[in-house]
Amino acid sequence: METRNVEALRTRLKAFVASRLGPSALPPAIAIDLEVSRDAVTDSFLEEVRRLEPFGQGNPAPVLCLRGAIVKEISLMGPDRNHLKLVLEISGRNVKAVGWGMSGLKDAAGPGGTLDLAFELEFESRGKSQSPRFNLLDLCPAGPEELDLGWVGAARGNKT
Repeated sequence: METRNVEALRTRLKAFVASRLGPSALPPAIAIDLEVSRDAVTDSFLEEVRRLEPFGQGNPAPVLCLRGAIVKEISLMGPDRNHLKLVLEISGRNVKAVGWGMSGLKDAAGPGGTLDLAFELEFESRGKSQSPRFNLLDLCPAGPEELDLGWVGAARGNKT
């Protein structure tokens, strides 16, 4: 299939599923605030996002999209092993990522594979230093950069 036909296929598939199962059967879409390139995830970018804190009611954390994150490690955590834990390589740095309740997506990519991610950025405090952590909202195997992901498969939350 040609890339230019993907959006039409997506629209038709959504309409088909909605007609058969009803609109409530479709997962909520995730509204992406900003797509960032791997090269843009620098200390200065992280500091800019951090300046927007504190996040909460009336000031939600921005939802970011990053394509082609390289998986270095992937595992499950928690007493029931229902949470996804990843170490990603982004611009030469290791970044931790957590997908709460996303254990079913463990096989999306193994070590050395690449993923497209929707996430919110948090910072873990360790003494005086703070490390970035991606709180995953959704992920999928990396696709062509020109493809509009649409983020129709929200793994958690009701982002619209």
